Amino acid sequence: MRSRLPSNLTADVWRHLRARDQRPRPAVEARLRVRNNADGSTRIDLMDEIGFWGITAQDFVDELLAIDASVIELHVNSPGGDVFDGVAIMNALIDHPATVNIVVDGLAASAASFVCVAGDNVKMNRGAQMMIHDALGMCVGNAADMEQMKGLLDRVSDTIAGLYAERAGGTVEGWRDLMRAETWYSASEAVEAGLADESGAKGPEEEEPGEDEGGDESGEGDEEKPPPGDDEDEDEDEDEDEDEKAAAATARFAAQLAQFVYAGRAQAPPPTNPQAAAVAVDVTQLQKALEGAFT
Repeated sequence: MRSRLPSNLTADVWRHLRARDQRPRPAVEARLRVRNNADGSTRIDLMDEIGFWGITAQDFVDELLAIDASVIELHVNSPGGDVFDGVAIMNALIDHPATVNIVVDGLAASAASFVCVAGDNVKMNRGAQMMIHDALGMCVGNAADMEQMKGLLDRVSDTIAGLYAERAGGTVEGWRDLMRAETWYSASEAVEAGLADESGAKGPEEEEPGEDEGGDESGEGDEEKPPPGDDEDEDEDEDEDEDEKAAAATARFAAQLAQFVYAGRAQAPPPTNPQAAAVAVDVTQLQKALEGAFT
């Protein structure tokens, strides 16, 4: 049976959201860029936090509604942010008539990970990561308030787990276990888990046959191999050159150091001060010039 939250808790959530929307926005430039590609598709760059301190759902939807291309290419690098803004962005992408291809260029964490659920195709670029975790929140109040917040967080986390299960398969509880553990996925791991469809980096198992095997049976594409021993001779010559360069550098350093090294303190030359020599004054002449000056 589906559990229901107390009406007063639901009212508190909506009051919080309305108060948040009325606060002045921070004076930072949100990293949401939209541009048209040469092939007629439209690219959107989501490169910021999702929510109040970055790109809100309203920011995103305003740009999305102005796009009439048949293909949208969404590039993501985001640490996540506000759950409800993330869900709203996800639904806006799903409801858009265009084909949505998502590319994770760096990080799709937290709310950004379920934005990716909206993709008709999700690609993890080279070195990209995805992270999922349980919903987080803050609460100030008594024990009853804390219990109510726990119920809300569990409910939200179950909803998010259902999104992952809908895309990748599995059960809600199975995904909740992974979320509680704060699970990180590399590009290939995200594909294996079903959260992404392809990885932009080739692994060893994805190399084309014959790439490292010297070509096909006919010998086409085979490079002429040097006679045995030639490589070794070249390596020896390179080693000798490096040794000579190192010896020359050592000799130069020793020559520079020698001018500061003496057998003993007494044999060291006296220090010189060119500036002092330049301003030397004949004391006798100075005394004569000053005679009578103070009488």
